[in-house]
Amino acid sequence: MNNHHIIRCSTFALAAVCSTIALSVANAQSNSVEQPAKSDRKAPATSPLVLPPITVSAGSDTKAPYQTPGGVSVVDGKIVQEKYGGDANAIVRGMPGTFTRISSSQPGVSVNIRGFESDGRVNTMIDGVPQTFRNTAGHASTGGELLYIDTNLLAGIGAERGAVNGAYGMGSLAGAVNFRTIDFEDVVLEGQDRGVKTTAKAGTNGFGASGMVAAGARTDLSGGGQASIVGAFSYGEHGNYQRGDGTYNKPDASNKPGSGLVKLHFQPDDVHDLKLGARWYKNDFLVSGYNWGVDNATYTANYKYQPGSDWIDLRINGYYNRTDMSYDPTTGGSYRKRNTRDFGYGFDIANTSRFDITDELSARWDYGAAYSSNDYKVNLFRGANPPGHMQKARAFSDLTLSQGMFELSTGLNYDYWELSGRQSPCRPDIGFCPPTGGNVDVSRHESALNPKVTLSARPLDWLQPYVTYAHTFRPPSAREALWALVPIGSGVGGGQYSNFYLNPETSKGWEVGANILRNDVLYGGDELRLKVNYFNNAIDNYIVNNLISIPGDPYERAIWVNVPGTTHSRGFEIEGGYDAGVAYVNLSYTQASNNQPVGWGAGIGNGDSTFLPESKVTVDVGIRAFEEALTVGATMNHVGGSRYAVGFGDTTTKEAYTLFNAYASYKFNRNATAFMNVENLTDVAYSPAVSGEMGEKTGRGRTITVGLTTQF
Repeated sequence: MNNHHIIRCSTFALAAVCSTIALSVANAQSNSVEQPAKSDRKAPATSPLVLPPITVSAGSDTKAPYQTPGGVSVVDGKIVQEKYGGDANAIVRGMPGTFTRISSSQPGVSVNIRGFESDGRVNTMIDGVPQTFRNTAGHASTGGELLYIDTNLLAGIGAERGAVNGAYGMGSLAGAVNFRTIDFEDVVLEGQDRGVKTTAKAGTNGFGASGMVAAGARTDLSGGGQASIVGAFSYGEHGNYQRGDGTYNKPDASNKPGSGLVKLHFQPDDVHDLKLGARWYKNDFLVSGYNWGVDNATYTANYKYQPGSDWIDLRINGYYNRTDMSYDPTTGGSYRKRNTRDFGYGFDIANTSRFDITDELSARWDYGAAYSSNDYKVNLFRGANPPGHMQKARAFSDLTLSQGMFELSTGLNYDYWELSGRQSPCRPDIGFCPPTGGNVDVSRHESALNPKVTLSARPLDWLQPYVTYAHTFRPPSAREALWALVPIGSGVGGGQYSNFYLNPETSKGWEVGANILRNDVLYGGDELRLKVNYFNNAIDNYIVNNLISIPGDPYERAIWVNVPGTTHSRGFEIEGGYDAGVAYVNLSYTQASNNQPVGWGAGIGNGDSTFLPESKVTVDVGIRAFEEALTVGATMNHVGGSRYAVGFGDTTTKEAYTLFNAYASYKFNRNATAFMNVENLTDVAYSPAVSGEMGEKTGRGRTITVGLTTQF
């Protein structure tokens, strides 16, 4: 199938949505006098991560997850730097049901949700843009997606576990995570139209030093609107570190990230809103015996049209993303001349209409379409990284009905995908070689309907129980479907090993939970937050790299295949906290089980079985003093025992471990804040769960970091 089919599909979906929006506009205009917009209507509660697009915006309300019926978590604001030092891995690992894969010298972030990661199972984004770069490199890698973000530019992370309605659940099996970079509101002090922000950090145990400078300015426009610009640059030099046992890490974890961004915001009036952004990241580091050079650039455009009508709340978003990776050709082994380029672009258009069906029954209807294109290219030193082109399209509708204390959300997503590439040379009588022989262009496409239905209630103003039933899926990736074994050095492998017609993975599951958000529990002005969630998902057609016999070949070969039977993922997630102003305590807890199948190639570079720990607990306690200028706190992170693949279909266990961290910050005035973080306070030697580094205790030893943030 050629590209015209996907264009027709996405064009049809977009045309349908545009027609609906056009009818909504006409309806709104024809009734503009008789039925004015009801600005005082209470809209049904929606996730801060979906519709409108996954947004963790500057000043995000961190209470929103406790008003959202589903597995949603948000960490945003000053605590990103002052408590976590901008460490994305620490933030994600502190959320329930989520984890990251930590390779000791790899600065890229690979997110795991409920035991699933890589090959599109989790949609991982920066400012709403999917990050799809991959590079299978050595036996310790999985070949999954890697996200690169500078710790000094990180301003917030939002995660949604399970089915995600709208554009950002497209082709995702387990959920979505969005990493937010700093914006105008993070840089310029409230009440000012221009300002400068700086952050400087230095630390022990190889942390080295890093710094960031950002500036922003805003001006009023003649029509009553505003325009603003913000820019930032960050650079760091980090050395190798000592593990908890005092030995230096191998390989050397040194790296020198440099990154920056520019964002423009043009809002001529209350109706139109346009944002343009550019972000870039560059770094060099050593992984699996090769010196990587990574260069990422992301460009975004976000437009809103809000004419004050209940029928129209239009959002249009577009992006372009490119990641280049090259090995240093003077060092390394057989693949030292490897060059890859991963680039993607896409858009989504969505509208929200609000209306009353009866005096008692109100509705919010979110609907739209999305399209994404991802093209992965690599030279002849590709190894286990076949090139390929994936296109996805989605038309979505989510109608939320509210009556009394009840709310019913009925979502339906039509998903379409097309995978294309070139099957390597082969003989027609062997394995998966096509009848015409190999060295040919191949293409396939499929579609699916994926519903999501959520019923919630508010029997009390502080209590929200809910239940959700949903389907998700993810198509086979180019890495899996165009696999050609692992040619040594220069070569394209054999097309007889490309199981191009793998079935998509599908999931059907339930979630049951409750939110509690209550003030004045023990003292006036205190706050109690709690989210309890149980999930149970059944996944069919799970894809692994397994050793199988193929026609015409006397030997068994490692091929990507669908595993017969059903994979089950189930567990409990708890998140919450109590804040009395002068003191607080926060909790995150996960208890999960997953009978994920183990492929023969898992653990030796051909994917992995990314089992979550049996349990993980994070407890954060702290106090505030001197009118909350001083904050002092500590966290306890307990990670239960876990399994990991060691290759050839075998697994072994990793020991449980407990880490203690400490942090403090002092706000001298509105212009300056000093902070300190101590990681692994007791200097424990441990092997991080989901690290893919066998039993080596590669965890970082005690590390003290100090920093100063200024704003003028």
